[in-house]
Amino acid sequence: MAFMLQLIIVLYLGLPAEAVQSIDYPVEWKKCLREIRNEIPVDKEGGSLTVTTCLNQYLFSNGFKTWHSEPSSDYKTFSEEFCQVKPPDGEPIRKRKEYRMLSKDEKTRFHSALNKIWSNGTYDHIVRFHADSSAVPVAHGGPGFQPWHRIYLMRLEDELRKYEPDLTFPYWDCRVEAELYEEGLGPHWSKLWNNGYAGYGADIVTKGPFKDWQLRRRFGDGNLPNRKRVERLFNFTKEEVTSLPYGSTPFGLLERIHNSIHMWVGGDMVYISLAPKDPVFFLLHCFIDYLWESMRTYYKDKYGVNPAENFPNISTLSSSAQVYHNKSSPLPGFEPLTLLDGYSNQWTRDVYSYESSPMDKDCSECSDNDVRKNCIDICGRNLKCRNGKCVPKLLVPTFFDEFSTEHRPPTSRVRRDTTAEDHCHGGVCDFAEPSIQNDFMWNGDDDTNHFRWVPIKVLNRRPLHQKYNTYAVHDNHIDTSNDIFDPVLFPPLEQELPAGDPGTYDHCFVQSVQSYVVIRSDSLSAVSSPQIEKCPFSGKYAFDTEYAYLAVGNPQQGPVNVSFIAYDQCGRLCTPYCRQPDSQFKRCTGLFQLDGSYDGYGDNPSQVIAKQLYTTDGLHDLNDDNVFLVFDCDASMEYYFDRFL
Repeated sequence: MAFMLQLIIVLYLGLPAEAVQSIDYPVEWKKCLREIRNEIPVDKEGGSLTVTTCLNQYLFSNGFKTWHSEPSSDYKTFSEEFCQVKPPDGEPIRKRKEYRMLSKDEKTRFHSALNKIWSNGTYDHIVRFHADSSAVPVAHGGPGFQPWHRIYLMRLEDELRKYEPDLTFPYWDCRVEAELYEEGLGPHWSKLWNNGYAGYGADIVTKGPFKDWQLRRRFGDGNLPNRKRVERLFNFTKEEVTSLPYGSTPFGLLERIHNSIHMWVGGDMVYISLAPKDPVFFLLHCFIDYLWESMRTYYKDKYGVNPAENFPNISTLSSSAQVYHNKSSPLPGFEPLTLLDGYSNQWTRDVYSYESSPMDKDCSECSDNDVRKNCIDICGRNLKCRNGKCVPKLLVPTFFDEFSTEHRPPTSRVRRDTTAEDHCHGGVCDFAEPSIQNDFMWNGDDDTNHFRWVPIKVLNRRPLHQKYNTYAVHDNHIDTSNDIFDPVLFPPLEQELPAGDPGTYDHCFVQSVQSYVVIRSDSLSAVSSPQIEKCPFSGKYAFDTEYAYLAVGNPQQGPVNVSFIAYDQCGRLCTPYCRQPDSQFKRCTGLFQLDGSYDGYGDNPSQVIAKQLYTTDGLHDLNDDNVFLVFDCDASMEYYFDRFL
């Protein structure tokens, strides 16, 4: 490693070898990483999506073995009835439509029915059903993903229809929000998150129809599929559709798109076992089902492929996954149905169908911003026609009267009202950059006493293709070829700190000098929610350092295994370096076993900082004595985990 970087990450005192031990990936985790490495080049997609996919699959498949609560008698009674998938008896075909295309009455009844099954406990049972041990191996990571969630969503729809007999579940076409990103606007500008739809709040959802549900959302990480990404689902060859391994098919891509949307919503949606707590989970899965059905129909028409028989190739899955994802294997929770039964055409022939999303409609007969009734009927009242396609409206100021906060996100294209009262109320700053609220769940109990904090050091390099509007001036003229912070202006530093150009999120754009790195810790020794923190940087500098403080399971009660991952705001992975007994740092997996002899723990971040603090002649600074992990956010063109597979 270059001399300069060695100086930065060599620390002073050694930690007891038994206190913090770097560990290897579990076998099934390695298998997943190999598949992703082979199928997704590092320059094609934000690396955070690939790493978290394998992490979540491991946590989901092993969580029940680690800990689970015994089901109540009420849940047992419910699940015995819920698992019975009965064909409709003379019912008309249900017609599902995009959430924003619901009439006011349809939307009111939909929200009311959800709140009724939430109030009587049915919804909690449905959430638990998703995390049941029998469903875990099939519901994700293979061709069982689409059919299992299809039946699961249909049975939820059945429960709602007990209260609203003609109700159908709507879908959330998140291409709308992706279009807002392309307009330079963030998620807060989508009407989906106001009082009349899914609600909003700073981390905790406090407004809207689900304000009493104790939901958490944290928008922005992950990818939202734009039109171009969705169109890729329909550009595969016949061989790719019918013969290649699952991960290389459009159906494998569809599951990866789904994974990235979970990350983007954040909060409860990040943790698979908790994700169905948020009704947005089902709105999303209804959209995934909409896309799946569209793909099935499209490839049937294009290649003559019968979707009921086109079961994906599972040869590259692990041996255990091949058992669970075999077409003749039972659809867990819905026996005697098999996975192949879930691929049957009967569900969308006899039970439900979809109204096309406005994002898939042609409005070329309408002029831009056309207000004629037939044009409003095509795009709905929340979108407008432009260049023959429905696109989201840029919201007018009256929108903020019904928006659940006063937050107006700063953007490069929207002027803020500088006279408005801003950010802080009674000393509490709500929206300058909301701190992340973790729920600190440990084996079913939400309590910070189950956790201790540790220090993590983060090194951040300026990515390529950035430019900030502070330029050199020569001969009375501003030179805009490079900003004055660009390392290209001092080639020795540019050579010392090379940065690659890996894949990023589709919506990656930087609107200010403020940037951040997301750091996530996950317990591998308990069923625990992920602990997530953002580490802020000034993105304009060639190199910067910062500390983050992450919660981990309390090792005083016994050794705990923990995974750490980090990535920047565009999804570029950071490389983990683990401290060695000689105090040098070496690339590692980011997985550790921690025990109670490590001296760097704190009951809170402030206690950790106090242990780092030292004074020289009245000058305070932080030392790295207890730092065992450094993340180098180096925009590397290789997967850091590759050398450990």
